[in-house]
Amino acid sequence: MSDANFETLHIINKTFSNGALYADCCKAVLPGDAILLIESAVYSACTLQATELVELQVPLYALEVDIQARGISERIHSQVQAINDDTFVSLTCQYKKSISWF
Repeated sequence: MSDANFETLHIINKTFSNGALYADCCKAVLPGDAILLIESAVYSACTLQATELVELQVPLYALEVDIQARGISERIHSQVQAINDDTFVSLTCQYKKSISWF
């Protein structure tokens, strides 16, 4: 992975019910960005909710420990990559900047 290709890692921790937060994040996402879902936001990685995020055509990640804690492993969209804590740290290093959407 080359640092030159990675711009912003958008980290979301709220559920899709926070529509304004997701609308603002989706407007801010650009090519070269990625989205990481953590905490309660992993519910947005479920098949039905993830559709809008997948349509942004950027890498979409969800923190595995949060997925497992909520018992939704079988419901995660096929285009969402579950990652561990080490990969989370690695992503923050690979992207030029991170924005937390809380």
